[in-house]
Amino acid sequence: MNAYKKKRDKSWIVLLVFFLGISAAVALLVIFARPDDTLADMERVDRGDYAAILWEGREYVPWSPGSGGRGEQIGYINGDQKDKVFAFRGMPVEAWIIDTHEDRPAILYREQSVVDIPTELGKSPYPWNQVK
Repeated sequence: MNAYKKKRDKSWIVLLVFFLGISAAVALLVIFARPDDTLADMERVDRGDYAAILWEGREYVPWSPGSGGRGEQIGYINGDQKDKVFAFRGMPVEAWIIDTHEDRPAILYREQSVVDIPTELGKSPYPWNQVK
């Protein structure tokens, strides 16, 4: 009887360790399996002369080519994980974003209602950006 009790006590420990291990594995999978769930899926739309990006009720228009000043990734375009969108130089994402894709150069985008353009950005080469 005494040997049976010792065996039963060990089996509870083994079961406890097993379930804790399974719980830890599931928690790790939930945390690390799909980090892109926090990224926004933005939409690219054709506006004739250019392609705009729509996100959370805002429309971004291309400002200039270039990838300098890329911050944290905030999203991707039309479900394409290779078409990434980043914050720009610590500026608010409500005003400026950068779109990159491995098949083409990066482009800086301005939210269409932004008229206070930082001096360091200079003038946009695109006619739709001739803000006053």
